[in-house]
Amino acid sequence: MVSKSNAILSVQKYLDKQNNRPYLHIFKIPVYKSLAKRIQLLIFKNYFKLKNGVKLDFPEWYIEPDSYVESKAHEIIVEEWSEDLGICWSIAYCTEQYYETKENRFGAIGGGPVFVDKETGIMYQTGSSPIDWLESFRKFKSGMKDENEFPSWKPIDLNV
Repeated sequence: MVSKSNAILSVQKYLDKQNNRPYLHIFKIPVYKSLAKRIQLLIFKNYFKLKNGVKLDFPEWYIEPDSYVESKAHEIIVEEWSEDLGICWSIAYCTEQYYETKENRFGAIGGGPVFVDKETGIMYQTGSSPIDWLESFRKFKSGMKDENEFPSWKPIDLNV
């Protein structure tokens, strides 16, 4: 039986390998140097929030920044979002920038948690599509074919 701490260590090895890949996501973070633009941005964010009752995720689309800074998207495990699903551990991760800011622009696209099979320790990548990942994994484990072609439940290979 694989413990949560061992599951997290396995996923950390996977993320370490992912974080060192050459095609890692690069974010262009806007920089507002002028006081006028920073005040305009603050007013715009607050006005939009008050008027519509929702948080504005991308104010940069409306106010041109003075420059941009590039930042690599480093993925980290978020233990408080990880959970015991009975037959597997669901180990959640996100970019460090998203975890710190909770701004959607820093989220990685398409990544869901990694399932770690409690019996075997084998890791499987889930995704962000709106399917019942746990139900699909249960069918896979019992040998039943899911009506969805996706996911294929191919194990994560750390040697690739």
